[in-house]
Amino acid sequence: MTNIRVGIVDDEPLACAEMRRLLGMFDDVQIEFEVANAEDALKKFVNYSLILYFSISVCRK
Repeated sequence: MTNIRVGIVDDEPLACAEMRRLLGMFDDVQIEFEVANAEDALKKFVNYSLILYFSISVCRK
């Protein structure tokens, strides 16, 4: 089975917890990292080939 590798990017702890809970329902999903802002996500993203979940407000400056 191939794992779907995911990064969670959100500055709201409750939203991150809910996304972890929802993704945890799938055996083939592996959460690679969780960060609170887009800058940190881009640093992590270069090391992975994965799907990112971004909160819309995280991308605003």
